[in-house]
Amino acid sequence: LDLCLRLGYKLRPVAGSMIVSRGLVNIGNTCYLNAVLFSLASMPLVRGWLSEHAELAKLERNHGVNCILCLLCKDVVRLLEPGDGGAFIPSIVLQRALLSDRFAGHQHQDAEEAFTKLIEACNNVDESRLEKRDMVAEYTTPAWKIFGQKSRTKTRCLACDKCSESSGEFLNRIKVSIAGRSCDDLKSLLEEDCAEQALMGRCGGITWESDGSGCGVMDMKRLSTKFLSWPKVLVVTLKRFKPVDVDGAVVYEKLDTYIKYESCLQIRDSPDYTLRAIILHVGTLSQGHYTAIVRGDDGSWRMCDDQRIKVVNVSSVFPSRRNGDIYKQAYLLFYEAREET
Repeated sequence: LDLCLRLGYKLRPVAGSMIVSRGLVNIGNTCYLNAVLFSLASMPLVRGWLSEHAELAKLERNHGVNCILCLLCKDVVRLLEPGDGGAFIPSIVLQRALLSDRFAGHQHQDAEEAFTKLIEACNNVDESRLEKRDMVAEYTTPAWKIFGQKSRTKTRCLACDKCSESSGEFLNRIKVSIAGRSCDDLKSLLEEDCAEQALMGRCGGITWESDGSGCGVMDMKRLSTKFLSWPKVLVVTLKRFKPVDVDGAVVYEKLDTYIKYESCLQIRDSPDYTLRAIILHVGTLSQGHYTAIVRGDDGSWRMCDDQRIKVVNVSSVFPSRRNGDIYKQAYLLFYEAREET
């Protein structure tokens, strides 16, 4: 029932001495996709998925010309070419309308949404190669094995001990709210989200209203989240916005809140993760600029700002609080699980 095996994948990481060395041309507000491509190119497991797909595609007589996985593989290979081959326009950018019609123009877009649409499109390519969709094995495609996660939420009333549980599978990323939070580091935010949290309202008023049960006691409900499986590549989105009231209308405001992240991350029963890439954003919600900082296989870091690629010191990626503007710009963080030895 393993779709990876049925599709011919072995899903082996491609690592060694690979470093992002070429820039990407911005053809008009396409920095959001450039930043996503820089980040994906920095992850050995993603490179393995793409390279294996490219080899499998050669065996298919009628493989699609505009296959998203093939286009992505082509861009990643070019990004990692040694030497200074100069900046290029990525194929994914030229064919970005394949991800969603909203990306067709040159408006300011959201890098998180572009990443989500890209991974979903890649997953659809793999699923389309199956003659019959298997719902049982649905979560064993390469995309799900790399980015997928499963969690269970439990709501419990402290007064009557009534419980309600639900499970869900999620592809792509974990979203972390930062508005109004007391802690200012990523690990604490994630652990707080997994811990038991108080819920407002009456027992039986929302969670169990379908059967009318519940003791009716106010503000005694607790919500807890447990990850049943962690992704091999953990993508964390910092929700840098909050709703504000402007003359009776709700609008959203960009948050430049300081959120510290670390090179290594471990939350409760999660794997040990290593930071591989960060997508940064400066500006407002309606306009701004995306860049990426990526880690090479040799441990070095590079700032990727469209056509400009620059080696940066570790202290620039993990600065002190006094010089920590980067902690106010981090938007998406890509962590890869360390291989078990």
